Amino acid sequence: MSIADTYTAISKDFSKTRSRKWEEFVVFKKIIQSLTVTPSEGGPASRISLLDVGCGNGRFFEMLQDVSCEYQGVDASEGMIREARKKYPQTPFTIGDMRDLPFADNSFDGVIAIASLNHMLSHADQKKALKEMFRVLKPGGSLFMTNWNLWRISVVGKSWWKYNFLRTKSSVVTTRWNGHPLPYYAFTLRELLPLVKDVGFEVLESFYSKKGEKSRWWNGNNSVIIAERT
Repeated sequence: MSIADTYTAISKDFSKTRSRKWEEFVVFKKIIQSLTVTPSEGGPASRISLLDVGCGNGRFFEMLQDVSCEYQGVDASEGMIREARKKYPQTPFTIGDMRDLPFADNSFDGVIAIASLNHMLSHADQKKALKEMFRVLKPGGSLFMTNWNLWRISVVGKSWWKYNFLRTKSSVVTTRWNGHPLPYYAFTLRELLPLVKDVGFEVLESFYSKKGEKSRWWNGNNSVIIAERT
C-alpha cells in the first residue's frame, strides 16, 4: 500500500487530529501578507497565487481567510482531499503527486510545503518533488517549507525510534497510526539544504523552530526553509 493509500484509509480519523495550527503557520502567514502589499499609495493589496503541496485536510487554508490570495491545495491522498473539500467546498483542492504536479510552469507566486516532503523516502523522489515545486513557481516566487525534526532528543530517546534506527540504520523512520505503517524521512537541515539549492532555489532563511521561535537542532520540533526561485 502506498503512503497516499494509507492516508486515504485513515483519512476520516486522521483529519480529526489535524486541526491544531502550528506556530510556523503564523510565521509563513506574515511573510505571505507582506507579499500582497502594494507599495503604491492607496492601491489595493495585490492577490498572490499560493500552492499548498501536501495540503492534507486543508488546515493551512483556514489561516489565510483574511489574506488576499488565490489558494490551491494538492495532495496525493484521495481521502484527505475529500476531507478538505468537506471543510471548504468552495476552495480548489486537487488530487496530485508532488513528484508530478498537475499545474503549468510558472503558475504560482508561492509554494507551501508543510510536513510533506518528509513523505518522500529517497533522495531521488525528494529532488523530483523539489524540482516540481521550482517548476510551478514563477521566477522570484517563494517556497515556504517545514519538515518534522525527527532527530530532536525528545524523539530520538523513544524506544520506537531506537528500534527503527537500529533495525534499518537509515533515515527512514516508520510509525504506526491505527495499525497502519507511516514512514517518514528524518531530514536534518544539513542534508536538506543542498537538495533545495541543487534544484535552483536560493535559500533566504533556514532554522529549527520550536513554538514559532528559532531553536537548536536538538530541541526544535520542525525545520524551516524559506527560499526563492531565482
